[in-house]
Amino acid sequence: MFIIEIVLGIALRYDPLWDVGAIHKGAIEWVETGTFENYYEYFYRFPNNLAAMAFLHLFFKIASIFGIKDYFAVSVVINSIMVSCTTVIVSLICKKIADVKHAVFALVLFGFSVQFYFLGGAVYTDMLSVMFPVLFFYLYLNSKEQSGKRKIITYILMGLTITIGSLNKFTVIIIAIAVGIDLLINRKFKEFTKILVSVVSIMMIFNVTFNLYMYSSHLDRQTAKGENTPYNHWVMMGLKGDGVYNPEDYEFTRKYDYDENRNSKINKEIFDRIKKLGFCGVFDLAMTKSTADFGNGTYGAEDFYNCNPQTDTKLHDWILPEGKNYKKYATYAT
Repeated sequence: MFIIEIVLGIALRYDPLWDVGAIHKGAIEWVETGTFENYYEYFYRFPNNLAAMAFLHLFFKIASIFGIKDYFAVSVVINSIMVSCTTVIVSLICKKIADVKHAVFALVLFGFSVQFYFLGGAVYTDMLSVMFPVLFFYLYLNSKEQSGKRKIITYILMGLTITIGSLNKFTVIIIAIAVGIDLLINRKFKEFTKILVSVVSIMMIFNVTFNLYMYSSHLDRQTAKGENTPYNHWVMMGLKGDGVYNPEDYEFTRKYDYDENRNSKINKEIFDRIKKLGFCGVFDLAMTKSTADFGNGTYGAEDFYNCNPQTDTKLHDWILPEGKNYKKYATYAT
């Protein structure tokens, strides 16, 4: 699977755009010039993707030391490692909580899941973080069987795993919450406290260090304060139409400077929209959003391969929505 993911990812080479392009091209520029100045504006507005760019930059930098300049291929290899390791760790989890039969069955399911073979080239925060939740859970299961120094080391590894994963995509933190609930339900209060201390302390150290570096060597804190997209922006955008992305709300947020008390303007717009919708309107919107399907069994890999494809292969007939065989592929994958 690992080899096929790499081969297909490179064969379906594309030119990354928008958010994907920012982390790819920002990382490349950082390697080649020592800065990602051309993407400062983007990362001022969306600092949540800074760590993903830094993650890619690390591997691009290592590749450049060995004279490798095909950074797209490097990103495909790293992504394929993440996806392939995920399948292995899921199998090991099944072995640990059940038996070898279930572990093999998990691998068989992955083997028949054709969409996984196409995820190598879908290089973005989703796949760059996909391994970390399952690794965290696997380490947690191991910790239950350990004691002494080995248990402490496992807790530290859990902290590192959830920290790196959540820096790439914050939703990775959900698995830590799930483990916390499991510990509390089973009244393992000491273990809960130890894991909590490990996770929180390592996350704080990494986050503080990362932010200190970024905002002293590359970005300006005062500029970031005014340019960062406020969290309530997403709430506001979620209350318009069907609650999906729309560029008009970005224009609304950007027209106010931080000093003009932008948050209060956005909050006012949120309450105005709720008032306009009324109880029935909010309920209908909630129903629409709760049944929204943002993808299918292909895991949205086509969104990447559709970004300025650099090749024209028969595979595109299968994996791109406009391809003549896409419905067959998407139906099987789903």
